[in-house]
Amino acid sequence: MKQEEEEYFTLPKLAEYLAMSKSSIRRLVYWKKIPVTRIGRLLRFKKSSIYEWLESSTEQPMDL
Repeated sequence: MKQEEEEYFTLPKLAEYLAMSKSSIRRLVYWKKIPVTRIGRLLRFKKSSIYEWLESSTEQPMDL
């Protein structure tokens, strides 16, 4: 029985998905602001972790 594989973004694919530059994402990685998996020097971003990160970092409107 084959276990379902977790899908990952590469740095260029994540940059495209988030409409950000690769250097901005690298900066987020450096400051530990985004979930990342390192494979040697390669950066991989688990899709489910990125979706959760986006949800948790969404600002809620203030009650007036």
